[in-house]
Amino acid sequence: MLWRKFNGDPIETPIADAVENAIKRETNNGYHLKVCIGTDSQVKGADTEFATVIVFLREGHGGFMFIHNEKTKTVYSIKERMLVEVAKSIDIAYQLCDLFTIYDVDMEVHADINTNPHFKSNDALKEAIKAAAGSGPAPELLIHDGDVYRTVKLDWHGGLRYPRLQKVGTGPGTLDALLAPR
Repeated sequence: MLWRKFNGDPIETPIADAVENAIKRETNNGYHLKVCIGTDSQVKGADTEFATVIVFLREGHGGFMFIHNEKTKTVYSIKERMLVEVAKSIDIAYQLCDLFTIYDVDMEVHADINTNPHFKSNDALKEAIKAAAGSGPAPELLIHDGDVYRTVKLDWHGGLRYPRLQKVGTGPGTLDALLAPR
């Protein structure tokens, strides 16, 4: 497996060695680390591309990542593709879990679920919200904005909701102006 840094520089050593070196370096610099591992995929023509990341979060000080890209001609359904994503993440997490135990580094494995309903993976988010209804476990999302990552717990147990806008009052409103033909 070929891994690289976010800037594109290749990682020449085995990934376990690179991860151990990163943990040692960051710990020696006084940072407490958390590692998040995840895989995402995208279909481009006849190819399915997978990207697996190992994200190192420095508590309160940003982070960095190692990336592995892989391309295949295999055709997957969306559910199969999501399972392959999770399997790839679990595989690398399993390879590295002894290091995280030795160095007392918290580790999470994430499934990439798009919050946009136009994406097929959004169905998994709906299922997680349904499962949390009542007293089920609240889903957690890893949100990323550029190089900043944070975990958000969806502490909602009311199931799926579909809000609708309803006009109150009389006369034209702001929404009327936005929706008016031009």
